[in-house]
Amino acid sequence: MFYLIDLADGLGWFGAGRGENSSPALNEHKARRSTYMRRDFLGLSLPAIPPFRGMGGPTQKVEPNATSTAVREEPGLSLEMQMMTRVIKGLLASIILFTFCGSAFCEEQVPSFEELGMIELRGRQIVEYERVSLAAAGLLPADLDSAKLENYIAVKQPGVWTVYFGKISDDGAKFNAAYIYSCPADSFGQMKLEGAGREISGEILKLARAVKLAAESINKEKSFPRYNSDAFREQDGTITVYLIPGNDKPGVAVLGGDFKFSVSKDGSRIIQKAKLHKEALEIPLAGSPGAFNKHLSDSSLPTETDVAFVLLYPTLAPQYIVGPKWMSRVDDGGKIYILGESNKLLKNKRN
Repeated sequence: MFYLIDLADGLGWFGAGRGENSSPALNEHKARRSTYMRRDFLGLSLPAIPPFRGMGGPTQKVEPNATSTAVREEPGLSLEMQMMTRVIKGLLASIILFTFCGSAFCEEQVPSFEELGMIELRGRQIVEYERVSLAAAGLLPADLDSAKLENYIAVKQPGVWTVYFGKISDDGAKFNAAYIYSCPADSFGQMKLEGAGREISGEILKLARAVKLAAESINKEKSFPRYNSDAFREQDGTITVYLIPGNDKPGVAVLGGDFKFSVSKDGSRIIQKAKLHKEALEIPLAGSPGAFNKHLSDSSLPTETDVAFVLLYPTLAPQYIVGPKWMSRVDDGGKIYILGESNKLLKNKRN
């Protein structure tokens, strides 16, 4: 379920995540986030950010004192009293640690910059994939034979994007590319027809298999007649496929209703399937900016498609997202900010 609220009513609530009421780790998160340097998506390389306390990195291991654990005699106290004193001191230390470090334990779980940076990066990749595919689709002939078009695959190579429209052959051995378009990586406006009527195997076929497999798996649960597909080859060799509702309605943006799949290297088997948002919401583009949506998924963080949504529709930024663990904000530049723990901020709002 998604919820829309008036930002004027929510500013006091979300202000707690921006300053005085947020934890030291979250304040440090926002301070460092503002100076987090990133390059544009093209050729993006995320900087190596050393982990530090409160940002999901490893904490310093405290070695036990090398002093013998035997009870040392102190003048004026019996051995029994010394032992009792040590027990009381231990209990007091435990209480103090529990009291003052309970919140620190939570802070240790704040997502790292590396994790947030990878979500942002993939969101930018989705946006670029969507835009280059749309640019190529705009050049398809008006009298095209739709029977020859099953799906499309966009592939980025150094300096160039290539988009393939076609269908997998009946025996599954080839991808019959009815139309092939290409353009410079930094200029979708220079999209042109590269070829037509080609039989292709190899990487394009594997990606097409993955997309087809993912699309067929949601036939009984999809809520939109058409889905845009984005396929990415991961570093471990698997293929990630995103299915995002296609939107033909003018004046609205569709948020949610999307899926994410992890598919085997050859595109023949679904390893994992996730519905990123339980429901879908149509948001008027002319409405108030900063629509607020609540995740009903297992993810406590914004999804890659949340970042892509904001980048595709910057007038609707920022987006506020409530997950099972964290409340987050995605700004118009696609940056993710962790505002605090959802249950605490929701409790503050109710009070």
